Amino acid sequence: MSICLISGTVSQNLYVLFHETQAVAWRILENISEKDYISAFATLAAAFFGAMFAFRLQQREKDRERQELQIARANEALQRIIRMLNIVGDYRTKVVDPVRHLGQAAAISMKATLSEDVSRERFDVTDLSFMVTKDEQQAVFDLWLEERRFHTLMQAIDRRTKIHLDEYQPIAEAKKLHERNVLTLDVLRTEIGPRVIDGLTVLTSFIIRDVDDTLASLTAAKDTLRDVLKLRFPGQKFLDFELVKPGVSNAN
Repeated sequence: MSICLISGTVSQNLYVLFHETQAVAWRILENISEKDYISAFATLAAAFFGAMFAFRLQQREKDRERQELQIARANEALQRIIRMLNIVGDYRTKVVDPVRHLGQAAAISMKATLSEDVSRERFDVTDLSFMVTKDEQQAVFDLWLEERRFHTLMQAIDRRTKIHLDEYQPIAEAKKLHERNVLTLDVLRTEIGPRVIDGLTVLTSFIIRDVDDTLASLTAAKDTLRDVLKLRFPGQKFLDFELVKPGVSNAN
């Protein structure tokens, strides 16, 4: 009887001990699992936010590089239109203005000029494809129009120069027309030929008029382009150029 009692007591104590041991083990496992979960979550969160930060940093860098490229291309377009302004303005000052007051006599008095290579003065509108608003697209279209106007003027100047050098001057020199005191267009038509004189007259009149118109339209297109660029890129400085008006000094 006593042996059985002891055995029952021992069994009960073993069960209690096993239960307590199991409970402690589960608590240990739960603690370990919870710590591992927090650690894993922290690692995952750090990796996620680190990747997100790196992505945003990379995106900002790409945005900055893209904007710098757009600004560079915009300034290239401004440089091109400023070169056009300088070429036409220089021609007006040196060639047109000295004979502007001569009327039809300018046809033979305006000097012939050497052709200038202006083939590179063309706008690549694809470089300005980032300009998408209505005003920006109008500014880009204006550049295309100004390119055509500029090259039309340059071609007219080249044609007049060719007629003057190749057709007018050889005959005028052979007949020593420069030694005569009075030379009217009617006389020149007889001496040189109506085709040559009429060609010089028409081209000279066109050039004198178009030089002024081209300078005005180039200036307007340049100002419009700068205005839309300053709206797109606030605070950014863009190239500018002002023609010096005849008789006005640019000295400070």
